[in-house]
Amino acid sequence: MKRINYLINIIFVVIIFLHTSCTQKELQNDSQIIVLNKNWEVISSAKLNGTTGKIISQKSFDTKNWYKAVVPGTVMGSLVANNVINDPYFGINLKNVDTEQFKNTWW
Repeated sequence: MKRINYLINIIFVVIIFLHTSCTQKELQNDSQIIVLNKNWEVISSAKLNGTTGKIISQKSFDTKNWYKAVVPGTVMGSLVANNVINDPYFGINLKNVDTEQFKNTWW
């Protein structure tokens, strides 16, 4: 008798589950994909001559002289990708990197 009650309860739960899953309205999918690893640019703040973040954040701000950034990555990686710095993993290139450029912040 306990087994029959157990089976009836299981069947009841399955029927309720199937009924609710079949009658629920499908949720509207308004999501969109935003790719965050493309179209980034970097430049040293030393090259901006006191330009403020408020000005830089404007949509109309001109970034044509900025370097294409490697994302995810580092400033140095982006400079290597843009042929500003020779590959630091080749020969003694790392020794020849001008470290002064990294003492400023980068946008």
